[in-house]
Amino acid sequence: MSHRNTKTLAFLITTLLSTTALAQPAPSGSASATSAPSDPPPAPTSAPPAPQEAAPAGSTTSTPATSPAPTATPTNSAPAAAPKPIAPPSDDPPVDPDLPRPFVAHTHGFSIWPLALVQAQAAPYVGKNSSFLAGDIAEHPGFRIRRARLGVAANYESLLKAEIQAELLTNAQVTLLLNQAWVGVTPKSWFGAYMGMLDVPFSRSSLSPAADTALIDRPLAVRALAPNQQLGIYAHGLFAKGLLQYYLGVYNGFQRFDQFYSGYRQPQAGFGNRFDNLAYAARLASSLLTPGEEIPTVGDRKPRLNLGASYFYSDGGARDIHSINGDVFFQHSGFRAVGEVLYSSTIPESVPTQPTSQTANIDSFGVVLEAGYTFRKMAGAHLRFELIDPNTAVQDASDNWLLTVGLSFNPPVLGKYCRAQFEYTHREELYGAALENDSVAIQTQFMLQ
Repeated sequence: MSHRNTKTLAFLITTLLSTTALAQPAPSGSASATSAPSDPPPAPTSAPPAPQEAAPAGSTTSTPATSPAPTATPTNSAPAAAPKPIAPPSDDPPVDPDLPRPFVAHTHGFSIWPLALVQAQAAPYVGKNSSFLAGDIAEHPGFRIRRARLGVAANYESLLKAEIQAELLTNAQVTLLLNQAWVGVTPKSWFGAYMGMLDVPFSRSSLSPAADTALIDRPLAVRALAPNQQLGIYAHGLFAKGLLQYYLGVYNGFQRFDQFYSGYRQPQAGFGNRFDNLAYAARLASSLLTPGEEIPTVGDRKPRLNLGASYFYSDGGARDIHSINGDVFFQHSGFRAVGEVLYSSTIPESVPTQPTSQTANIDSFGVVLEAGYTFRKMAGAHLRFELIDPNTAVQDASDNWLLTVGLSFNPPVLGKYCRAQFEYTHREELYGAALENDSVAIQTQFMLQ
C-alpha cells in the first residue's frame, strides 16, 4: 500500500471513530433532557480539521453530524399567580355607616338622598303658668307636632353640595316654610363658599342638627339668643390639618321679637331684605381629638374635644345687635358634655323701620351646661342646667334658671332612624313670685339625614 493511501485510510478511520463517539447516549449518571445541568458543556459544532493533504481524485470524505445542545427544562415550577383585578376608582363619596341615610342614588359623580324629620310630642303635665311666649314646651297638657320637615340633599363628588328642606306648618292652612335652601362649592378643604338660606354660624347648639340633641330640644338660652337661619353667603374652610376651621358670613339683617324668649324671626325667603341692612358673622373653632368638621354628624361617636368662639353684628331696621359666644364640646365612649356662654347687646334705632317696644339698650346673657351618657348607642341619661338673664339692668321674674333631666332610647335595628325621649324640666324664677311652669314631655322622632 502506497504512503498516500495509508494516510487516506488513517483519516477515514479517525473520522469514523469521532462520529461514533458523538452519537453514543449519555451515561446513566449524567443529566437527561428533563434534568439538565444548570451549565451544560457546549456541544461540538464542527468536525476536526482535515489533514493538509488533498484527497485523491474520485474519493469521498464524510463530515461528522452536528449534535444539538440539550435544552434545560425547569422542573417543579409553579404556575404564575393570576393578577388580582383592580377595582375602578369611584367618584362617590363614602357614606358614614352611622348616618340615617338608607337611600342614596349615584350617577355620573352625583349623589342624591332624601331628608326627613318628624318630631311628635306629648305633654302629660304642664304647669298652669306655662306659656309659649316664655319659651315653655307647651301651655296645656296634650300633643303637638314640634317639627315636620321634608327635603333632599345632593353633591357632586367633593366639589358641589346642595340642600333644600322645608318645614310643614299647620295653622289655618297648610304651608311650607323654607328651613334650608343653599348651594355650596368646595374646591379645597381650606375654602368653600355657600349661598342661600343657611345656618348662622354662631352657637354650637344652634349649628348642631335638631335631630341630634341629647334632650328633646335645644337649650332655651340658645333658642332665645342665637339666630337660626338667614339668607346670605358664607365661606368655610379647615386648616392646620383639620385642627382649626373658620366661618365668615354676610346675611340679611336679623329680626328679633320684642319678647325675649321668642327669639329671632324666621326669614321669609321670597321677600328678601325689606326692612333691615346687613348682618356679619364670624366663627373660629378647633377639633382637637378628631380633626375635621367641628359639628358632628347625626350618630357620630368619635372622641372629640372641640372649642369655638363666635361673633355677629346685625345692622337691623328696628335695632342693632352685637352678640358673642364661646362653647366647648367633649365626647368619649358614650359620654357627652357641652358648655356655652352667650351674650347679646341690642341697641334700638332712633327711627325704626318696623314697630318695636324697645326704647333702651338691653344686655342679655345665657349660660348652658349639659352632660350625659349613652350606653351602647341605645339608652341614655342626660342633665342640663341653664341660667338666663334677659335684661341685666332689671331684676325680675324673667331671670330664670332651669334644670332638665332626660332619658333617651334608640331601639335595636332602627336606632339610626327612630328615637324616643322623656324629660322633666324644673324652671325657677330668680326674682319675684314663683310661677308654676314645670313640665313633663315625651317625644318620638323619625329621621333621614
